[in-house]
Amino acid sequence: MEKLNRESESSSKRQGLLSSRFSYAWVILAASFIITVSCYGMRLSYSVFFKPMTEEFGWTRTMTSGAYSLSTIVLGAFSIVLGWLCDRYGPRVTLTICGILSGLGIILLSNVSTLWQLYLFFGIILGLGLGAYVPLVTTVSAWFDSRKGLALGIVVAGIGLGPTIIAPIASHLISLYGWRQTYTILGLTTGILIVIASQFLRSGPGTLDIIYSEESSVPGPRTSDDKSATDKPSCKETEWTLKSAAKDKTFWLVVTSYSFWCLAIISIPVHIVPFITDMGISSVHAANILALITGSSCVGRIAMGAISDKIGRKRVMNICLTVNAIALVWLVSAENIWMLSLFAIVYGVTYGGCVPQWAALVGDLFGLSAMGAIFGAIIFLVTIPGSVGPILFGYIFDVTGSYDIAFLIAAAFVAVAILVLRFIKTPETSSRRLTQSC
Repeated sequence: MEKLNRESESSSKRQGLLSSRFSYAWVILAASFIITVSCYGMRLSYSVFFKPMTEEFGWTRTMTSGAYSLSTIVLGAFSIVLGWLCDRYGPRVTLTICGILSGLGIILLSNVSTLWQLYLFFGIILGLGLGAYVPLVTTVSAWFDSRKGLALGIVVAGIGLGPTIIAPIASHLISLYGWRQTYTILGLTTGILIVIASQFLRSGPGTLDIIYSEESSVPGPRTSDDKSATDKPSCKETEWTLKSAAKDKTFWLVVTSYSFWCLAIISIPVHIVPFITDMGISSVHAANILALITGSSCVGRIAMGAISDKIGRKRVMNICLTVNAIALVWLVSAENIWMLSLFAIVYGVTYGGCVPQWAALVGDLFGLSAMGAIFGAIIFLVTIPGSVGPILFGYIFDVTGSYDIAFLIAAAFVAVAILVLRFIKTPETSSRRLTQSC
């Protein structure tokens, strides 16, 4: 009887631990979501500030797009450092730094008077803060396993929801106070929200006092089958490092496919509002179309994230990328609100549906032990070619007076991404290591 009581007490304690872990996983998810809404909402709302600045200073669209491209390069380069910092010191410290840099960069934009200041404040300082993406997806991946696609989908939905909320607000504030005062208001709000939310982040279940170090990082209780499979493994898989991953061709196939996709999609938020207002449509309606794209992307991020847990990352990515390409071709012929709205919904859902898949795919292929460094390196390599997109779009418009060729080139880039994706398979190195350790 005493033995049964001890077992019952032990079981109750374990269930309490599992319940606590499960609850805090959703705290992590909520905090991460708030950070993505705050941080990336401002970046993707840059299009709303585009024309007011070009009209005031007489800059070309190529010149103004360059700041956005620079922020993409800096984001990628600093992602490696932030990924390493997150692996070493945890997400709380790392994301606090990002929040301070993001808020500071946006506030300083209110004082821009020359082009080099725009590049410094938006391109470099804000770009450094935008490196938050890698630490966030690394942290969430550590807390979720079987539902990783859904969890990452919810987090990156914040990237879509941010401009959905902020773009219309920014447009309204600009009409009331001007773009300079709007930057000050939104900069203070962004910095405060990110810093506060960062204080709730933890690296993984093992970092909480309520969790034993040997507990699994999968939120929710395990079944008896899961336990036996975990406690008595027949094989031990060697952990990946950035160095070993970079030696495998799968790493470079992911980089190549991701790069061509980014070449296409990074340009759309920058140029969509000027493209629409060039038709004679008001800036308010143009901002609403941008908000519809980003709002629809939230649906895609969450829905496709959950679906990918069931049918696989690559299958979902193939579907989304194919529809992406078709939507970009459709945009060439769009000439009124309903055609633009249809594009916004279809493109938004499928563009958003792809976003969480890249991080989830990297986690599936290379594991979680060095995901911060590996995914950070991938983001860095991807953002170098991706940064060319906004400048290329601006240059094509400056030369031709139209975005039609730019949209068709973007569709071709997405088609190349689909082709390369077909060759991505489980790394051979991983298979050999697993076989050798059995």
